[in-house]
Amino acid sequence: MKNTVLLIDCDLGFVFWLGRALDQAGYASLPAKSVSDSMRLLDELQVSPDLVVLNYALPGASELIASLRRESKALKVIALVKDGNAPIAPMVDWQINRPAMLDESSRLHLREEISRILPRPNGLHDTAFLTGRGQHF
Repeated sequence: MKNTVLLIDCDLGFVFWLGRALDQAGYASLPAKSVSDSMRLLDELQVSPDLVVLNYALPGASELIASLRRESKALKVIALVKDGNAPIAPMVDWQINRPAMLDESSRLHLREEISRILPRPNGLHDTAFLTGRGQHF
C-alpha cells in the first residue's frame, strides 16, 4: 500500500512539481491549492493522508492539522515556512524552508525530508525520486 502525501500550497506549479516526483517514487500524492480544496479532496476520495506537507501561512492551516490529527494520531506534518529557524509552528512535526526555486537541489532536499519521515515504498530506490523518471536499478 502506498503512503499518501497531502500537498497544500497556493502555488500549483510547486505542488504538481513535488507531487509528480512523489508519485514517481511510489507515494500517492494529493495536490491542493488551498486548505478548503484539500478538505474537499479528502472528503471526495475518502482517504486519510499519512503525511501533510503544507504552506503554513495559508489560511486555515492550523485548523486543518488539528482536524486531521483527531482522525489519525499517526499523522505527520511538515510545514513549509519562509524562515526555517523560527520557532516550530503548533501541531507541526517538522518545518523546513519552502524552496524558492523548483530545481533538482530543492527536489533532493525535500526527498530527503520526506524519506526520513515516511518509509520508502518497497522496491523503490532513491534514483526514481531524484531523476523523476521512475528508474529502478
